[in-house]
Amino acid sequence: MKRIVLALLAVAVVVVAHSCGETEPPANRAPRAVGAIPAQDLGATDTARVDLSQYFADDDGDQLTYSATSGSVFISSVSGSILSIVGRVRGQGTLTATARDPDGLSATQQASVNVRGTPGFLRVQVRYDEEDIGAVVLLLSGPPADSIQAAEGLTIYHAPGTGGVRAFVAGEIPESGTVFRFWAEDVGSPRDYRGTLEQAAGTDYRQRSVETGSVTIVR
Repeated sequence: MKRIVLALLAVAVVVVAHSCGETEPPANRAPRAVGAIPAQDLGATDTARVDLSQYFADDDGDQLTYSATSGSVFISSVSGSILSIVGRVRGQGTLTATARDPDGLSATQQASVNVRGTPGFLRVQVRYDEEDIGAVVLLLSGPPADSIQAAEGLTIYHAPGTGGVRAFVAGEIPESGTVFRFWAEDVGSPRDYRGTLEQAAGTDYRQRSVETGSVTIVR
């Protein structure tokens, strides 16, 4: 009887010793934010870069992958851990950056993005379905326009008008092309301006219809 009891005790000790030697692997932990991504201030068409690996960590040592959102005033892209932010138009937005581990666990951070206007020249283009146009009168409306300069081979006279600047351009008006340019506070926002073709005349000085003409503002 004693032998049976001793044998059972020995088996129990082995089982207990074996079970005590086994440990459950630790649960995977999500990445975490480290510090805060600085607010970004850049000009339209300019690029800012941020190393996201400086702002996220993983306590398990997992290799992280990164992504970021774009906004209405900026475009973002990520290569490795480097975030690139390109200003599009003047304004403010919020960027969200995400770090993700191989199991799909993630952490996010947000940063404000302020895009300043980049001053420079914008061009006023006229498209006309008729030939031999010798003069046009345009109304340029929108933010202030300075340093108005006629395209090569053309002459321009301009003055403040109701709702903007009225310009008289004379010469061989191209069927499609630039007639003058002007200095704007933000070259990234040509849509802030509007050009209206008010009058047109042929090289024979006869009045032409403005219905077949159009005006666009481009960089």
